[in-house]
Amino acid sequence: SGKEAGTQHVHGPWCSVPMHGLIHVVLRELVLSKYGAESWQQILGKLSVTEDAAIVDVSVQYEDSLTVSAFAATAEVAGLKLDEVLRIFGAFFAEWAHCGSQNRLVLSMGDTLVAFIRNINGLHFQQYRHSRNSTFPNFLLDDNDGVHLSYASARGTKFAPLVEGIIPSIGKIIYNQEVTMTRQKEARSGYCLTWHLSIMPRPGTAMAYEPSFDVGLATRLSGMWHQALMPSTFPAMFPKSFGDEGDARAMTELAEKFSRTQGEDYRVSFLMCAVPAGHVASPWHDPSRLVSIRDFWASKSGNPKDFNLSVPAPFATRFVSHSWDEPVDWVERMGAKCSYAEFKATELAYLAQDLMLARRGSSVGDWRTEVTYWIDKACVPQGHPISAEYISRIDEFIKRCRGMVVLFSWQYFERLWCVVEWAVFLVWHAPTDIHICAGTLLRESTQKAYIDAIENFSVANSKCSFESDREVLHHTICHHYDSTLAFENFAKVTAISLLFLTVVRAAPFSAKAMSTHSEAAQPWIDLAGRLGFHDLCDALATADVVQWHSTASALAGEDMQQSATGGKAASTGAASIGASSSEWQRIFSGLIDAWFEEKIIPILKDWKEDSVLPLYLGLAARRLNSYNRLFSAVPLPKFGPRTLPPVKPSQCNGAVGLVPCPTTVSKRLRTSSADSRRCRVSL
Repeated sequence: SGKEAGTQHVHGPWCSVPMHGLIHVVLRELVLSKYGAESWQQILGKLSVTEDAAIVDVSVQYEDSLTVSAFAATAEVAGLKLDEVLRIFGAFFAEWAHCGSQNRLVLSMGDTLVAFIRNINGLHFQQYRHSRNSTFPNFLLDDNDGVHLSYASARGTKFAPLVEGIIPSIGKIIYNQEVTMTRQKEARSGYCLTWHLSIMPRPGTAMAYEPSFDVGLATRLSGMWHQALMPSTFPAMFPKSFGDEGDARAMTELAEKFSRTQGEDYRVSFLMCAVPAGHVASPWHDPSRLVSIRDFWASKSGNPKDFNLSVPAPFATRFVSHSWDEPVDWVERMGAKCSYAEFKATELAYLAQDLMLARRGSSVGDWRTEVTYWIDKACVPQGHPISAEYISRIDEFIKRCRGMVVLFSWQYFERLWCVVEWAVFLVWHAPTDIHICAGTLLRESTQKAYIDAIENFSVANSKCSFESDREVLHHTICHHYDSTLAFENFAKVTAISLLFLTVVRAAPFSAKAMSTHSEAAQPWIDLAGRLGFHDLCDALATADVVQWHSTASALAGEDMQQSATGGKAASTGAASIGASSSEWQRIFSGLIDAWFEEKIIPILKDWKEDSVLPLYLGLAARRLNSYNRLFSAVPLPKFGPRTLPPVKPSQCNGAVGLVPCPTTVSKRLRTSSADSRRCRVSL
């Protein structure tokens, strides 16, 4: 096989790190476009491979030894040094990424080359979420005294020349700049290599970029990669949009059936629906699909076609909470080429895959149909009188979602509707059931905006499109919590905890770069201290990412070495192997989860008990037990017409109808309870 043929050429502890098959595919296209088919056959011969299919399967993780051998053979055939071939390949790969399926992701990294380089680690994190077995280097940009770029990798400096090809090429084809990279004699502490970057504008006012290969070919290659990484097929499940007459007739039928439905339990069940993830989410690597779904997120105004994306369902996997409008300073902080709509579509796609991985363990399955979301635009018939019935039952829909995903921009807490969704969800669910999606947005340029938004959050300053909604929404919060202040503090504690967890999970995959992660995490610890949340501050300070990284590397290395040697003891280099494996990531994530369970969750539980009214704490506990039975008993929703009968209470093991309407709670109970509660904020 190609793997066996490659291992005889290169040796060393780093050679067991797997390399994604896409690298081999692009290398073949580089050789074919620059040196011809005969040269490619010579390279295969030097690798003792008869058919290139043995080494160009994009669904395979190849050993680094085979990859380096392929590059070495290319250098020999081309009459070049290995480093020169790696630089040429890096430049070619940058062109491929720009013209192929990764174009939208690359462009979203910033409007300047410096911004792009500063966000490379974030780009790699997005790539990792798509290809879980791949290993990526870590970068640190320092532009205080000139522009210096430091590089750390589990592979050492073997592939550093790739960077020397990629960065100048990105500068040329995207930012119209000439880049010269000069290696420094001494690398920054904790890094393998440091370059000084000289960045100059290219002559002329406009860039006339011509790719050095067939752009159509790059698109096809991108499709191959996307197909390999997403083995599940995407069914043609989009329902046909109604015509004008059909739409009116369908909505009239819906309203008539609802009017005949007796009892609040049945009414909520009749209105409850969910939209399959595939209708509203797309990974970066499916650009045509992403563009079409981007239109859904570009406008808050819904229509019958949007409503028809959803299907009747007893529950949804996640309730989606977000602000439809992008932050006013979005372009300033994220760049003009970064799309707020695409951020939402891609984050929901990767979350759906994460949920499927958690459920199945090793496969994302058909996340497009098996994961469902409750989204107002798709689950409320906007523009029809019956929409008022849906809006008045938002809290009931929140109860019937297994969790909530927050597309968390730095203006999220400025929107009163978002605040109310957060408040209601925390009453009926555990704080750990909130999934914050902010990885793409959490950058150096936005971190302060996030911190300021949480530190200055108040219900009184939150905005709503219609001032007439303010009293109702404010009443909803006061109805469930001891006071507005109690909710505000609880919201801040949960937001800090979950955003800190997001930062930890996105930690660089090299122990040499952990110091930069600590710098990213410390502001959240400081924020908890400034707000007087000293218990949370102390708990966050116990997070030891460096130790978790080392432990995961050692344990994963032992497992892989013992597996490879039939149970014998691990040899040197195990950490390098472990750091590159999906097993390492599983162990690393497990250590984070164990820490969060031990240190943070008890604090969040205490805050909830001190913030939510006792009546609702009891009802929430009963709801949790009943809905757990419901979620385990009711199968995932199937596609069908919006004429399914409502779920009966008997089908839900008593789950439906447990919670009385908030207006039935007496004001006397709320007042007496509020007087007896204590404030946890240190003043």
